[in-house]
Amino acid sequence: MSVVVTMFGSFRYTKLIYLMKTSTLLRFSMFAAGLFFAANVTAQMVGGSVFLKGRYVEAGICDNGDFGAASPPAGYHPHLTFSGGGAKLGFVADPAMDGWAVGTPAYMGDYFVPGSPFEGWNIQIGPIRSYAHSCMGYTTVGGGTLTGANVSYTTSGSEVVGVWEGSFDSMTVRQETTLDTNALFFTMKVTLINNASVAKDDIYYLRSVDPDNNQTWVGGSFVTNNVITYQLPNVHDATVVTANSFSGPASSLSLGTADTNARCMIYSAWPISGTTDMSDLFAGTATTIGTSHYAAGATYNADVAIGLVFRVAHLAPVDSASDSVAYRTTSAVRMRPANQSSFTYFYAFSDDAVDSALNYIKIKNAMDTIADVEVVDTTTTYVKAINSRGSIKAYPNPAGEVLNVTGLTASDHVLLFDMMGRNVSQNWTVRDNKVNTFTMQDLPTGNYILMVKDEHGRTRANVPLRKQ
Repeated sequence: MSVVVTMFGSFRYTKLIYLMKTSTLLRFSMFAAGLFFAANVTAQMVGGSVFLKGRYVEAGICDNGDFGAASPPAGYHPHLTFSGGGAKLGFVADPAMDGWAVGTPAYMGDYFVPGSPFEGWNIQIGPIRSYAHSCMGYTTVGGGTLTGANVSYTTSGSEVVGVWEGSFDSMTVRQETTLDTNALFFTMKVTLINNASVAKDDIYYLRSVDPDNNQTWVGGSFVTNNVITYQLPNVHDATVVTANSFSGPASSLSLGTADTNARCMIYSAWPISGTTDMSDLFAGTATTIGTSHYAAGATYNADVAIGLVFRVAHLAPVDSASDSVAYRTTSAVRMRPANQSSFTYFYAFSDDAVDSALNYIKIKNAMDTIADVEVVDTTTTYVKAINSRGSIKAYPNPAGEVLNVTGLTASDHVLLFDMMGRNVSQNWTVRDNKVNTFTMQDLPTGNYILMVKDEHGRTRANVPLRKQ
């Protein structure tokens, strides 16, 4: 076979051209292309800052990789002007999704810029610790250096992406912020690459923010109602901490991930400096961050901070870069060079957006995986499920008005998600049949993920699909 890859922005669309050989196995990767509402997204660089503008969310990335950039261009919606006459943009959102000039208030945020603005990230390898907070450069404790800058921005289809890249202790750190015009959230993918001749173990990365959601609006306050929405383990494989408005206009800010090596927290002694051992944060035993909460469902009403910490257990030396290792995400088993690792998290601005962001991350992980496609005949193919406990297959793929799925049991639940992570299920009922047939006639042409969950809510499989 030959495979032709056509690029649509940051997504891959792989066309399959079948040249029949003795083997009937073909390899392919599905795509997620966003070509709609391109006029509603834009990216710009002003000085060393990058600004991302979508239909419902806007963000400003400082030159040290955190948010709260000064002097956003015309057309953005910063909601705080400082005494010096300038404005800053961390992130603002239109949770009602009805337009930036509609409603009371018309939109929400800035979510952390009021008062003493705090948003940023920390990184640690053993005793070497650095942090970048509040657009104030870099601080390092224990030797080593942290440097970097915004290096690019792109607008492609419905997405805008800003890329910050730097180095820390012989390791490349890349942060890719992606904002889609159709979404009420944005994601950041962090990639760590070991460039040293020795392995790096026990790497920790923290993202945290002091939420002041609605403080700049009438009746608003610095105080938020903070809750640990999800803490691992749970059937959703989710880690999410949420700050809701305590008084005044309703607002919500969530920081979360679908990565299985993460822990979230609420804490009162912020910002977390380089003297704090992040292994204690990850273990939930830190004593230098004031009053803290880690347990799922824990609530704390105060002007405090929320955070999300990740652990990367091991990165091989640079000379192993050509080797690949398998690792498991919440939705797939993937391969990566042995000297690098990635994880993705999000900021979301409504409860529904949290669900969409979690599914979006899982879908992107699944799309990064090359699935097996077996040629049944010259016109029909089926896709084997990714990360399946048991044999689940879906055909034909691409699908027309109907989709056939094998390997299901009567206790399974079948859900369908579009490329924005939205549940577009057709109220399908699973029967204890060898083949379950589902209708797709009311769905638009495009790409989807078929998610199969067991009776306990655990994911059995994610199957990439295309409706034509």
